[in-house]
Amino acid sequence: LLVAKLFESMPITPSSRISTILICGHLYDSRRFIHGATSDVFRLIANLIDYGGNYAEANQYLQNEMTVGEKIARIKATRRITYRIKNDLLIATTKVSAFESSAARSLIGLGCNAVLVLAKKEDEIRGSARASANTDFHIGEILSQLFKEFEKDIGDVESNFVFSSGGHKNAAGLN
Repeated sequence: LLVAKLFESMPITPSSRISTILICGHLYDSRRFIHGATSDVFRLIANLIDYGGNYAEANQYLQNEMTVGEKIARIKATRRITYRIKNDLLIATTKVSAFESSAARSLIGLGCNAVLVLAKKEDEIRGSARASANTDFHIGEILSQLFKEFEKDIGDVESNFVFSSGGHKNAAGLN
C-alpha cells in the first residue's frame, strides 16, 4: 500500500508488471481484504488495474499448495498445543521444527484468539505469533515487550545471542 501511494505521489506510472506485483503484495498483506479494506485501498487497487495490473494473475501468485512438510508441521502443532482461557480468550502455545508461521495461522483458523509457535533449529530459535482480528490487544507490542525482557535476562548471562523481533497488531515474529 505504501509503495502504491508513493507511485501516486510522484509523476511516475508503474508498469503493468509492477502494478500486478503491488496488487499481489496488498492481497497478501490484507489476507485478500480481510484486514484494511477501506475505500482508499480499493481506489488504489483500481488505479493499479487501470495501469495494467492484472488482479487475477496477482491472486494466482498467492495460490501455493502446501508441501507435505508444512502439512505435517501444522498437525504436529495441534498435537503439541498448550492453551489457557483468559477472559473468554483462547491463548495457545506450541512448538514445531519448521513452518511456524503457517502453524500459527492454522491455529488461529481453528479458533484460537492468540498463538505463539516456536521452532528450534540448530543454533536458532524462531517464533511466530498471531492474534485473531477480533482481539483488542496488539500482538506485535506484546511480543516486543516479551522479547525485551527475555533479551535483558539472557543478555546478562550470555552475550553471544543475537536478538531480533518485529510485527504489527495481528502478527509478529522473533529470532
